[in-house]
Amino acid sequence: MIAVLLGVFCGRARADIALESYVDRRPLDAERETLERVKAALEQQQVATRPAQVLERAGAYLPLAGYPDRSVTRAMLIQQIDKAMARAAHEAYGEAVAILETVFRDLDGNPALAASDRESQSWITKGRVALAFAYVRSKKLKLANDVIADHIRSYPDVSLAGEQEDVERLYRDNMATIARWPRGKLILRVNRPDAEIFVNAVAKGKGSIELSLLPGDYRVVVRELITYRSYKMTVRAGETEERTIDWAADSAFTVAPDWIGFAGLGDAEGGATAFVEQLTQRLPGQAVIVIGMVRSNGRRYVVANRYRAAPAQVRAGRAIDAEAASDAQVAALAAYVTAPDREAGRTPSQGLLAVPGDTTPSTQLTATAPSIAAGPPRWPVLAAVGVFSVAVPLGAYQLKLRNDDRGSQTAAVALLGVGSAAFGFGLYWILRGDRAANARSAGADVQLLPGGGIAQVSASF
Repeated sequence: MIAVLLGVFCGRARADIALESYVDRRPLDAERETLERVKAALEQQQVATRPAQVLERAGAYLPLAGYPDRSVTRAMLIQQIDKAMARAAHEAYGEAVAILETVFRDLDGNPALAASDRESQSWITKGRVALAFAYVRSKKLKLANDVIADHIRSYPDVSLAGEQEDVERLYRDNMATIARWPRGKLILRVNRPDAEIFVNAVAKGKGSIELSLLPGDYRVVVRELITYRSYKMTVRAGETEERTIDWAADSAFTVAPDWIGFAGLGDAEGGATAFVEQLTQRLPGQAVIVIGMVRSNGRRYVVANRYRAAPAQVRAGRAIDAEAASDAQVAALAAYVTAPDREAGRTPSQGLLAVPGDTTPSTQLTATAPSIAAGPPRWPVLAAVGVFSVAVPLGAYQLKLRNDDRGSQTAAVALLGVGSAAFGFGLYWILRGDRAANARSAGADVQLLPGGGIAQVSASF
């Protein structure tokens, strides 16, 4: 199965994004040929399909890998911090700033590196002190204060008293100011009770956390076994920042050089649905479009469905043949799923098919079949059971009396015959009802009704 998730981002021009999603592996190039054509058509509709573009527009809401760049190591960062401190000691403050900004940029991009190191608090604090000092000497006081504020948010119990004079003064001033700030709340829930949760590289608990924090940006890392996922969360004064994580779905999220999305979802398609629902809630008024591939009756189809948070109108999904779609059909599908709601009714959809085999909340399958009451009644079966349960025992009893020269053989045979007839009639009526039910099921008119969520379609590639 393939699904491509598209989010519409507001701006002066449309800025849709595309995310690929696969239940198993990412299909080979030949299998993705029509999907790639659809993506190219989407780019013509100003849809961003490249990872860098997607991250620029939605990176703050995506579950990113915790340690994507393995060339960045703890030893390298510590070495760079020491180098920057040496340059600052020789009054080469510009060089020190450049080195340390790179260090903290690498840490922000690979937050699991610090979260997995119990000693990270020590060398990160040393790096922040050096950066704040270099900023002060470079006359960049605002940036120096920002570094000190980051330190207080991350390590509120680690005092900078006794550090370099300029840094200590900034620390005391910021502590006096920040002490008056109202707090906000951060709530994070992971559906894995053993998942470890780190906030700015500090372990805060397992499974779920609820913290009162200073306002500002936080880097949250979740670890389950050897897999890390990173999230950016912003705490605002007097507000609650809350997120629920489906670990199976989030841990399948991948950022590759040439594509971005889910790979190896398995049974976590529902988690992908929840992810998109959270995304639309965080991007109010913007759309999410779902593109996928489904195999039906030996053929493959590219399917697409547009999703928007209520109260926006719902648009039924559409599909094209993945093996025989014309350029016009590809363009029509891209135009259909990217058209604004006000233009949807005027967007040509000739050559687009109903989505085959879509049984998810996004498109519900309903059958226009008669009600159960319209089938053969069941009371004759109950009557037959009653006759059988009375006639057969009485017939057997008559045969016993006949052996004792007290019963009637004729009556016994008659009763047993009536019981057998009742049994046969009941069996016939049951089979007759089953055949009628099968006929109704086979003749049902199945219709696709639009709904919300992700179209989850099954196929093997």
